[in-house]
Amino acid sequence: MGYEVTIKLGDAESERVSAVTGDLARFRDVDEYVNELIQRDADDAFHRDPAVIAELRAAFAVPDEDMRPFDPEAFIERMRRRHS
Repeated sequence: MGYEVTIKLGDAESERVSAVTGDLARFRDVDEYVNELIQRDADDAFHRDPAVIAELRAAFAVPDEDMRPFDPEAFIERMRRRHS
């Protein structure tokens, strides 16, 4: 389900959005730009999650000789069990 949102930007913010959207810019339109900002925010929130931080600390604490390949499915399952 999508939401329609109307926002009002100041001159400086409006100029920034205009600079990064359009035919020759990084983003095709404002929607694409806002979606990118939302995704970056979600990514940042993920990396601030205490469970993710704990998992990373535990991984980096393992001696090199004990390292094993990362299994993303197993990681996701551990996070589901831990946060369900």
